[in-house]
Amino acid sequence: MKGKLNLTGMRLLWVMAVTTLVLGVGLTINSIRITPEYSRWISRKMDDLAQLENMYRSLETYRRAAAAFCELEDRKPVELSDTIRRIMPGVSSDIRQRETRPAAKDWTVMRMEVELDEAPLEGLGEFLYYVESSRPPWRLVECNLVASDRGPGYARATLILEGLEKR
Repeated sequence: MKGKLNLTGMRLLWVMAVTTLVLGVGLTINSIRITPEYSRWISRKMDDLAQLENMYRSLETYRRAAAAFCELEDRKPVELSDTIRRIMPGVSSDIRQRETRPAAKDWTVMRMEVELDEAPLEGLGEFLYYVESSRPPWRLVECNLVASDRGPGYARATLILEGLEKR
């Protein structure tokens, strides 16, 4: 009787070994089949993570910039008409506000259209340098220059400037 149990036990072990082998081969084949799909899925997730990290870094940059602007004592960017008169005396200008929209806490973004007639290009460069380096700055968004009848070195200019104003 003892030998018969051994034979039954051996058969059971063989059946379990063959079953394990078949399951192992099946799982290996399935893993090989789905690996490329999971690899693409993981790559997409890694790309998404990289984009999120870039967005976070950008957000931190914007937060630092907003904090720096909130610490400024000046509440308005420099006056455009006064600056034009000081840097380019005698140049006629037409300044119109295009839009105003809320920005970060206590700040408003203003867009201004500045038309200059017969402006000296050298003075125009000095004007842009001055308004962009002031705090809070004006930022040049768009610039259109047309040759002037006055001759070389002069132009009719249309500038779109964007500035921040603290409420």
